Amino acid sequence: MLLGHDLSDGTPHARLANLLFSGFDWDARRIAEQFQRLAVTSYRSRSDEWPWASALVQQLAKKIATSARLKKEPVNALALAETLHIKITFVKRYVAGLSASLVPVLGGFEAAIYKKQSGTNLTKKEKFAIAHECGHVLFFYCDGKIPARIIPRAIEGHKAARREEELCDHFASALLRR
Repeated sequence: MLLGHDLSDGTPHARLANLLFSGFDWDARRIAEQFQRLAVTSYRSRSDEWPWASALVQQLAKKIATSARLKKEPVNALALAETLHIKITFVKRYVAGLSASLVPVLGGFEAAIYKKQSGTNLTKKEKFAIAHECGHVLFFYCDGKIPARIIPRAIEGHKAARREEELCDHFASALLRR
């Protein structure tokens, strides 16, 4: 069983969930730590397949969806972003093929969500983009300073970059029940 691993070795990637996921219950933090440990292990072994990853990010999303602060279904993506220390900025310009971007900053992240139209109501696509960017947090650890990646960011178009994007899509879909 994936959740049966010991995660207490004190390595930096084992600390992420304790800091960035501190707003969630112990089980959610444990699943996030499990994901990170397996991601680092898979990366170091140069594995092209991460068969465990999709199920684990979906399990984490479901656990987060039931946390006390985010009990609504579907999850309020903006509340989740705030809990994960992500400051959301809406950008009114549209960049072809890009719906959002996430940048680590001191104590958390900033995310730009690209909107085609102005207005206060979020579209399904914008909610998905926010939830997707929240998924990228799984690939970082933070010790209270600027978050750092647990594995290097792969070159766009590379298998590892596509894998991360797909996992963030699975995470967002599970959160938003799509």
